[in-house]
Amino acid sequence: MFPVYLADRKNMDPKDDICYIVARNGLFVKKKLGIIESLTPVDDVPDLKYSVSPYAKMKLPKISKRIFCSIFSLFRKVYELYRSECTVLLFYSEEEKKFRVGVPHQKVSFSGAECIKMGSPKDFITVASIHSHCNFSAFHSGTDIADEEYIEGLHMTIGDVDEDQFSLVASIVSNRKRFKVDPLGFVNGIDEVMDNEKNERTGKYLIVGGYVQCYRSKWLKFINGVKYEPITVGKYSSPFYNVASIKDIKNYAQYFKEREGEYTKAEKVNDPCLVCPFRKDEKKPELTVEDLFFGYGGD
Repeated sequence: MFPVYLADRKNMDPKDDICYIVARNGLFVKKKLGIIESLTPVDDVPDLKYSVSPYAKMKLPKISKRIFCSIFSLFRKVYELYRSECTVLLFYSEEEKKFRVGVPHQKVSFSGAECIKMGSPKDFITVASIHSHCNFSAFHSGTDIADEEYIEGLHMTIGDVDEDQFSLVASIVSNRKRFKVDPLGFVNGIDEVMDNEKNERTGKYLIVGGYVQCYRSKWLKFINGVKYEPITVGKYSSPFYNVASIKDIKNYAQYFKEREGEYTKAEKVNDPCLVCPFRKDEKKPELTVEDLFFGYGGD
């Protein structure tokens, strides 16, 4: 086996013809072969017998059903008011063995929440962030991963907040590495919905005993957004009006998700109507992007 050195003042240039050096910026192999000498990065040391697998875990009690329900009901209320995402922080006191919920000042929108940094209360530490994904499924988006890269702890996303069977994902971030974990290992009072025919997990969850609205009303004071108004869409040949539902918006979002490859074409000519599912014909689209999300319905 070739020797392994820890890089320091004494071992920056070992005399061995072949050796490994562990440095601040990674693992390297040094070789002197004839007239060639090199120091190159490597991923492993083949001569070592054992390998280790990276992991991250947290020594925390499970989040109580009461606390989870209060967060979930806040997310649902924010969605009802603003059709927006929302973010909360979770603090923990090791001495008192209890959690506290913190709602940072934030400006919310359908695609995210801009939060002002919030410190933890005295004798508490920040252990988790939890945010919603409106009526979309829960997943760790690229924005989430970038935002949470330097924030160590548990990160949870709750999706489909308009439904009693919601989606939920969780990860632990440590040393800029993300590790997916089972949400059931961190939350009490919820259960996963199973597909009994296929005997498979569905990724959907429900609150055991049913949903109860129990958020603190003062939390809403820290959340700012544009109030949602029902979208009135006029019919061309009728004096009557109909209202776009949450289902319409969800279908609209799904339509674009399935047709991401067509975005480039629409962007080149600066015409989102090219991929709009509600257009009637080339000259007279029935509904555009602005109509659905901002309420500019035609007569």
